Amino acid sequence: MKRIVLVFALSILFSNQAFSQRFALKSNALYALTSTPNIGAELAVSQRVTLNLTGGVFARSFSGDKSFKHWMIQPEVRFWTSEKYKKLFFGVHGVITNYDIAYARLPFGIFKNRRYDGEGYGGGLTCGYNLPLSSHWNLELVLGLGYIHFEYDKYWSGQGYPMHMGYFKNEYFGLTKLGASFAYVF
Repeated sequence: MKRIVLVFALSILFSNQAFSQRFALKSNALYALTSTPNIGAELAVSQRVTLNLTGGVFARSFSGDKSFKHWMIQPEVRFWTSEKYKKLFFGVHGVITNYDIAYARLPFGIFKNRRYDGEGYGGGLTCGYNLPLSSHWNLELVLGLGYIHFEYDKYWSGQGYPMHMGYFKNEYFGLTKLGASFAYVF
């Protein structure tokens, strides 16, 4: 059954006649600058509406129990002001993330002697612009503002062993999406 679904999906994906200017694959250069591998896919459902799904994962451990691990998925519905994959768009996006950040040495003492293990979910509004670079390549700039609810366990390691400090919940309002992506439009 999985093979049938895979063959069907690939035949639709690579059929130029069926999917001309209806599908895009992309990667966010800003995430890549932080060493976070990421990929996105966008599917046109009408002349001015597309569905976008991006995701990234960073799973790195360092010496001395230090780690900086997370994954993130952002689904989005985009409404284009002219036509799909061209010029200005507005959207509604969601955010789902899971993270384990342990004893990392970041500026201003953030995460020093602490570990955070949790998840976040939320959403917001986006505004972006697609600049065609060629007949298939686009540069996509996007900014999203919204809300994320975080739930996490916090640990402290000041005396050589991790001590559970409790289970916490935080609310965040602000920047929830930022991107400068290169997209290939099929």
